[in-house]
Amino acid sequence: MTRPVLAELCGRGPDWLKKIETGERELRSHTLLLRLASALQVSDLSVITGTEAGPAQPVPLGRLSHPVMPDIWAAVMTRSLAAPAAGPVSPAVLQGRADQTWRLWHTSARNRTEVGALLPALIRDGETAVRTLDGDERRAALVARCPTSTV
Repeated sequence: MTRPVLAELCGRGPDWLKKIETGERELRSHTLLLRLASALQVSDLSVITGTEAGPAQPVPLGRLSHPVMPDIWAAVMTRSLAAPAAGPVSPAVLQGRADQTWRLWHTSARNRTEVGALLPALIRDGETAVRTLDGDERRAALVARCPTSTV
């Protein structure tokens, strides 16, 4: 995550965050500490403050605290550069899975849980397809990976 993005999630400017990072400015506001922890998806405030004495200081993450979030976060943030053993998923299959996930999100009473179970593999397969395919297949994979894109 870039400094401007993180600062914006905290409701501040990038210069403010840079001063916090370099120690030029102290972060004393509990509200801003909570915003920073939430933006970084840190569930225990002591990870940021460095204070380990006493009980954990939980951070309310709202929807970000759903049990599937670590798997989704890992799929987004960790990309393997190794070639897949079975080859990339075909763009048509990828598109079908993306459509299915989209429908599930809008129709299921438990959409976060059900979509969350499908999303990590879909993200990884989409990234692999875009990275390994060429030409029209790559363009189709890009469209499947990001349906609102105008690739």
